[in-house]
Amino acid sequence: MSLAGHIGAECDDPLVSVLVVGDGTTPRTAALIALTTAWRVASVDPAMKRTGVHPLSKRLVCHRARLEDTTLRASIVVAVHSHATPLATRNAADDGVISMPCCVPWGAPLPGWDRWKEYWDLDVLSPQNLILVETPV
Repeated sequence: MSLAGHIGAECDDPLVSVLVVGDGTTPRTAALIALTTAWRVASVDPAMKRTGVHPLSKRLVCHRARLEDTTLRASIVVAVHSHATPLATRNAADDGVISMPCCVPWGAPLPGWDRWKEYWDLDVLSPQNLILVETPV
């Protein structure tokens, strides 16, 4: 299922904002989202090489920081193998979080959050391919 399908957002809606947490040195996940939707996308990672507006898209902004050290917020937060805490990740989301945890355990949803989808994505070539979709209640 697509990112938009998980959260119920329209790909051509420029009012949707996405924050990609833990994108690494290069904003690959954020760039994919920015280039295939009309959404405003931010990418945050302490190892990010480039900061500011990315040349691939004026709707992609990169931040070199830990999520916990920022005040970034978005409609949707995407965390692919992110090391940010689940609490910080959820606190940055207005409408939902889609995560693929690795070594930082997510456990049960926090009070005020509902995990409405959980599945193994066998198309991800990693043993850490569990997808969690959570929304605030």
